[in-house]
Amino acid sequence: MSHIGVFLNTEIKDSVPLAALGDWGLTPVRYLFNGNTVEIESNSKAIVHHVESFHHKNNHRSCSKRDLKSSKTDMLICIGMIVCLIPGFFLSIFKAFAYFSADMREDHRLAKLHFTPIDRTIGTPTNPISLRVRLKQYLDQEEKKPLHQPTDTLTIHGDGSLPLSYGINIKVLNPKKVILEGVTVNHHTTGSHILGNLKTSKWKLINPTTDRRAPTTLDEARHFTPPRKGWITFDRWQVIIEIPRPGVI
Repeated sequence: MSHIGVFLNTEIKDSVPLAALGDWGLTPVRYLFNGNTVEIESNSKAIVHHVESFHHKNNHRSCSKRDLKSSKTDMLICIGMIVCLIPGFFLSIFKAFAYFSADMREDHRLAKLHFTPIDRTIGTPTNPISLRVRLKQYLDQEEKKPLHQPTDTLTIHGDGSLPLSYGINIKVLNPKKVILEGVTVNHHTTGSHILGNLKTSKWKLINPTTDRRAPTTLDEARHFTPPRKGWITFDRWQVIIEIPRPGVI
């Protein structure tokens, strides 16, 4: 997310009073443009959570903090938000003044980092994962990192026989692309369950049996551009790419 996206389309809970006033004025922007609400817990480490500010289900909750939830959308509310969009936008000046506060600037920095995708790697080519329980431990460790950042590419290095099976939920890391090197997947049962854990309308399995252009090496997988979902859309699939471990057939 860009800095302007954090400023205009993200509410930071319990921020300085001027920022809170500006965020209140920007409520119509978040409603109409699918904005987010961020909560920052300041303990020994800053822990960042977010949820969509408004959702058609009012029980829509943050994945990392269950008591942080969305407000419900409604047709009458939508009409009111449209009417208040321009007047409320002018109140954003108060949020701009709030940036004179070092605390507000730090909250903005943390929110920006929270929405910035990163690459994650579990195991290495020279030290692959061999046990499912170890894979689950690594996934849990990544999930509990305080910034709760989304994942651009998740790469899992297995020993050639590491099973990706029930109970391994990669959705918690919110990856755009998953590369499985030396990981075994049962496409008839486990594979469908993995895609079920994800959103099947967004995800596609890529391997030599499903796509003749499928990557066969780690470098090719990293540079692989997911296919578009159709001829008339620029929306692309999120992909799980299966490649063999070097030296393992």
